[in-house]
Amino acid sequence: MRKIYLISLILVGVLALSASVLAKGGSDSLLAGLVKIAQEILPEGEKTMEPEEFAEMEEFVNPQEVQQVLREMKDLKREGKRILKKLQKLPTAGEDVAQMNNILNQIANFESKINSGVDLRDNIEEFRDSQFWDELNKLRAKVEIPKEMKQWTKEIKRTERLLKQKSFQKLGLDLEKAKIKLEEMKAGLNAVQNYYQAGDLESAIDEFDGLREDFHPGEINGVMYRMKDLKKMLKGIKDQEVKAMVEEVLQEVIEIFNEGDYRLGRETLDENFDELAKIINKAIAASRKKIKSADDFSEMTEKVKEKMQQRIEEKSRIEEQKQIEEQNKIEAPVSEPTPAPVEPQPQQPTTESQPQQ
Repeated sequence: MRKIYLISLILVGVLALSASVLAKGGSDSLLAGLVKIAQEILPEGEKTMEPEEFAEMEEFVNPQEVQQVLREMKDLKREGKRILKKLQKLPTAGEDVAQMNNILNQIANFESKINSGVDLRDNIEEFRDSQFWDELNKLRAKVEIPKEMKQWTKEIKRTERLLKQKSFQKLGLDLEKAKIKLEEMKAGLNAVQNYYQAGDLESAIDEFDGLREDFHPGEINGVMYRMKDLKKMLKGIKDQEVKAMVEEVLQEVIEIFNEGDYRLGRETLDENFDELAKIINKAIAASRKKIKSADDFSEMTEKVKEKMQQRIEEKSRIEEQKQIEEQNKIEAPVSEPTPAPVEPQPQQPTTESQPQQ
């Protein structure tokens, strides 16, 4: 008896798993036959599911996926409401306000459907296909691009003033190259402005994203200020050998800056500024006490230098990987469709997803 129940359970399980496939293939006779076999195996009085009941079984959706979608909806609603408040302050954003309210209503509708637990797979896929984040990004751009452009323009002017000061021109930094880079950035901002005024928000977003990915204008003056502070502190070191060790470490940052990688220069200096200041202060204290300890300072400066080198190499690997990926995209051959094999009988068609200063 136990064997009979085991066989029947296995058969019913197989039927349940294959129900959707059989229903799509239109093999009603096969499904009916399998159900009949299950009915014959099961003891009298036991009832199996009818073929149509198997066909109506819904695809299983992992509860974790449902929770993830609901969290995404929560994030969308929160961000949408934030953008809506800003849009409502703009005098000419009536249509945009209506569009945002419509998006929020759609999201709430999807949320209600998914919470009901009915047609989960269909509703989740329809929600994904709606691409609500893309729509929110466009509306966010209408609000934030003018404000951010104003901030960038202000920071560029501030940096240009600093580049003219003599105190910054004695640090070994290639400020002329930085001036040229700022001019390129201003041209990029003009392009963003033109796209924005023409209503081409996608191009405006792409152009601005490219500028952000390169560097922020504040990263130039960030390196300049910190380098100036460290160079000023260096004057207090009397031991010329120790002073040369620290200057050698600073030269690593200067070379990064002069190569035009202002973000990496700022990040490298930020990560090591406290340690460098600590070394300099110790060297100054040792100089006052007339303590000769060049070996100790050599070990400390070497550690900082190695850390900087690791940061540079990491950035280089990331850049190389990006270049390889971009090159692969360009060189990827367009695959020709494979002709379907000739079959004696026709087959059923199938269907198939801002930096700190």
